Amino acid sequence: IGNSENFRLDSSGRLLVGTTSSTSPIGWNNKLQVAGTSAVAGISIRRDEASTGGALLVFGKSRGSLNGNTVVQSGDQLGGMYFTGADGTDLNSIAAQISVEVDGTPGSNDMPGRLIFKTTADGAASATEALRLDSSQNATFAGDVDLADSKKIKLGTGDDLQIYHDGSNSWIEDAAGTGVLGVKS
Repeated sequence: IGNSENFRLDSSGRLLVGTTSSTSPIGWNNKLQVAGTSAVAGISIRRDEASTGGALLVFGKSRGSLNGNTVVQSGDQLGGMYFTGADGTDLNSIAAQISVEVDGTPGSNDMPGRLIFKTTADGAASATEALRLDSSQNATFAGDVDLADSKKIKLGTGDDLQIYHDGSNSWIEDAAGTGVLGVKS
């Protein structure tokens, strides 16, 4: 637009949009960098089609050379999202992260995975695991699970086991509504 620079492809092969130099947090040398002082500092992905498909953001990993297909191993991170904030010194402090990792031994058309959510506690410098969803569909919480008043946790198929809290009473019951443990008013 006019004589202003809209993007730059620098000598390191980085595509810089809204900036003329690297602004990657955590010292990473990301190949696509978008910077700005308003909502224009975002990336929009849109799909317009008369179908059930939506816009996609796809992460992929191989242990081989560029564009190779060398099998990944259990524990390998397949993709991650890191959320950083300026702390008055730099933009290298991670507040939270979401990771997807291989959760077992992969094979042909077999990719067991786990989803990990991490947060950083007040006064801490690094994110620690808060929730893990593993390849067996198990959820592991690192801390307490707060159950809001008048809400319940349902476990099993057909709500086999339900945990309730109504503000003053807590109880566990089976799918038939039979109190198993606790006080039900």
